[in-house]
Formats: sequence, structure tokens, C-alpha cells
Amino acid sequence: MGLMCIAPVMPPKILNKAVKLTIGNDKKTIAQIEQMGGAHIICSFDDIVVDEDNKVIQHQLIY
Repeated sequence: MGLMCIAPVMPPKILNKAVKLTIGNDKKTIAQIEQMGGAHIICSFDDIVVDEDNKVIQHQLIY
């Protein structure tokens, strides 16, 4: 599953498990993602997050 922009917040709910993802470094959004069961990884705009266990690749696409 490949996701970008704000769509990466959905896998924890879709898969019903913790999924590694990123939305950048917005603390409020990170807290909400973690509250929903996501495992947020802070990364730069030119990087991606790969969750090999759940087969999810994600890019934040937010400046």
C-alpha cells in the first residue's frame, strides 16, 4: 500500500493495527495519529517511511 499527503493517517484504522507513518513534524497532528494507533516517525520532506511488516510505504507531501 502506498500513500501520500494526509491519507497516511488512515492505515491504523483500515488495518486495525499500529502502522509506521509520517505527516512531518506537526506535534498536534502527531498526537492525534498516535491516539488513533499509528506509530508516527518524524522525517524530512525528502524522505519516506517504510513499514515492512504491514507493507506500507508513505511520503508526507506537505511542505
